[in-house]
Amino acid sequence: MNLTNRLVTKRRHSGTELLIRKFGTQFAYGHREILFKYAGISSSAVLIGILQHGVGPTFTLSSDWPTPRNKMLSRTPLWLYSRESANEIRNLGVKNVKAIGSPWLYSKMLEREESLQIPKHSKYMVFPRHYADSFLADNNIVEIQEKIKFWRVIAGSSELEICLYWTEFMDKNWQEAARRENVILRCAGVPSSSPAWSQSISRVDFYKSLREIINSSTHCIFESFTSAIFYANDLGKQVGIFTPFTEKREVTRRKMFQDEHSWLSHNLPGIFETCELNSTLDSITQELLGYQDLLAPEDLKNTLKFREQVLQLD
Repeated sequence: MNLTNRLVTKRRHSGTELLIRKFGTQFAYGHREILFKYAGISSSAVLIGILQHGVGPTFTLSSDWPTPRNKMLSRTPLWLYSRESANEIRNLGVKNVKAIGSPWLYSKMLEREESLQIPKHSKYMVFPRHYADSFLADNNIVEIQEKIKFWRVIAGSSELEICLYWTEFMDKNWQEAARRENVILRCAGVPSSSPAWSQSISRVDFYKSLREIINSSTHCIFESFTSAIFYANDLGKQVGIFTPFTEKREVTRRKMFQDEHSWLSHNLPGIFETCELNSTLDSITQELLGYQDLLAPEDLKNTLKFREQVLQLD
């Protein structure tokens, strides 16, 4: 390779790295791949804008904006799941916001021909609070065992399994506590990979795996606010939040945890300490997931802003 070609290659690589640093959240949980497959966009393209990261009301989306600036110094687009969130954020002065529906729903549409696993008997799937790799819980083995015993009481004679976020799934204390209590641990995958665009199935098939885990159960119980509450409700599961003493302690550790708990208490008081079908949760789920804002493939392609032929996936 001559000097000119080396310089061109180096510039292309540095440009790709800059785009990934600015807009890398699009790769979380395979979101980019889901939207591109549905809209018929080349897998070598990169979104030039920010895509909503998780499911939740407006205050949980604050990390998604302000979006990075483009070469003209205006803000790049912000794509949210629901029009209500988009309107609320516009009222805060954020511009260039569009509602497009959630990757979760587009993923369901892409895979709707797949047969669903129907539980043959009552089964509870537990989703404990999860943490980012930079903020870990200090649970010890005994505390985890106490939690498992608490969940067994809720499940009664039904089967019990636990679905962990990858940070907890890799925690030796969780693995040892599960071994002692003879309970199966599940994990849907990882939110990110290295490089970000790696086609690792643990990232790009995250939602597919999560749907399989949720669909294998009849009831889903949670410790705290998480996107999976709305995914489980969307799949017709009986959902409840149960707060043992350890979770009540966790709520005091971080303002975001307090805000999330307050939102749930105000908007979904009937979700606590019981697993029952909840019509209020149904309507909130449909709004937050953006059922009314899903676009046809061509409309989605025209709404998204992307740069083609950025990534080399072979």
